[in-house]
Amino acid sequence: MDSATYSFIPSNLRLEGESTTPGVPWEYGCVQWRSTVGFGVFAHSSTDETGGAACNTSTACTATNTSPPCEWETGSISADILSPRYSVCHYMNIGPTTRRFGCRFHASVGMQGVLTVVQPIQIVVNKGTSGEAMLAWSTGGIGPWDVNRDATGAMPAPLNLASPSTTLRSLTDATSLPAGGRFFYLVTEHN
Repeated sequence: MDSATYSFIPSNLRLEGESTTPGVPWEYGCVQWRSTVGFGVFAHSSTDETGGAACNTSTACTATNTSPPCEWETGSISADILSPRYSVCHYMNIGPTTRRFGCRFHASVGMQGVLTVVQPIQIVVNKGTSGEAMLAWSTGGIGPWDVNRDATGAMPAPLNLASPSTTLRSLTDATSLPAGGRFFYLVTEHN
């Protein structure tokens, strides 16, 4: 959160869901907002403003806002060393949607943004006739896409195979596997 320009950076976010299993609630990752400037500047909030499920703006900004499905605003984000310097936002139990948020103190001067939550990206990998990995996906957001490959599932040093990002929903990786090796792939939407 930039106190010089009263803006969220980035102001348009996309998050991928973690579950599409029947009976298991949709869960999305966290967004952690931090102040970009030092001690003694204005506090901010990241308040959900969408429809009847919006955060309750009558709740004090120093208190946790529990308006369902909002665990979005955890209080005032201040540059004061003695106060929390960040806010963690987490949506649960809602399907893919687009939600508006803004700083309750500075929304009128443009400190606003949009959070879009999308279905999980489900990648399918097939082996081509020459041994190449043929990747395809039909779920997720609107793209463009980064397609990362690494030799370990933890992806400590992934190589983006789609640099610059691709707008297609498929990619062929013709890289030969080392003897006894394997590759892991991760497709992400390029924000």
